[in-house]
Amino acid sequence: MEIVVVGCKGFGRVHLESIKGMDISIVERDAETVKYCEENFQIRKAYDNIDDALRSSADTIDLVVPHNVHRDLAIKSMRAGKHVLLEKPIATSMEDAKAIVKASIDNKIKFMVAEQYFFDPSYN
Repeated sequence: MEIVVVGCKGFGRVHLESIKGMDISIVERDAETVKYCEENFQIRKAYDNIDDALRSSADTIDLVVPHNVHRDLAIKSMRAGKHVLLEKPIATSMEDAKAIVKASIDNKIKFMVAEQYFFDPSYN
């Protein structure tokens, strides 16, 4: 299963660390960040735009991007047939959140918001 991590600075590196050893590609425009990721995470392919990644054979898109683009990128990914993991918060408005969930249902795509407390036994 190929996972494409979109956004590899800051918290994107936490995502990369958590899936280290899997079949990982990235979308990143900053050359220094691409180099760092290739040196530390066995990157299969580095894309400089999401459209190329969406045309790939990847199964899942992991969006670690600014909140104001969550809706557009999540829906675009789902329409391309990619499962989506989205860093929290899901969106900047309830309208956008509902649109993302609807796109997941309409396109029969698995969708998850990365919420660390979901799996934390002490929280449950």
